[in-house]
Amino acid sequence: MELKELMKLSIERLLRDVDRISSVIHRAEHEIDGVCSAPNREVIVASMKEELGEAHARLDGIREFVLSCRKRATEIPEEEDIDLWL
Repeated sequence: MELKELMKLSIERLLRDVDRISSVIHRAEHEIDGVCSAPNREVIVASMKEELGEAHARLDGIREFVLSCRKRATEIPEEEDIDLWL
């Protein structure tokens, strides 16, 4: 398999993994509201939501990075004209 094709497949797999993680986190955010009653439930829930929000932000950054890599991997590089001055 050609190196570029292998890299493209790896990037696609990584994007699927990132999407899956994001889905799990999103589902967990909704389940937080169902936490059993605890003496400091509001503090626990607020902390968990903040951490999940940070995880979402990090995943978004990873996704953008991977998309950028995919774009660079699939683009055909343009030839540059180089002027030489002697």
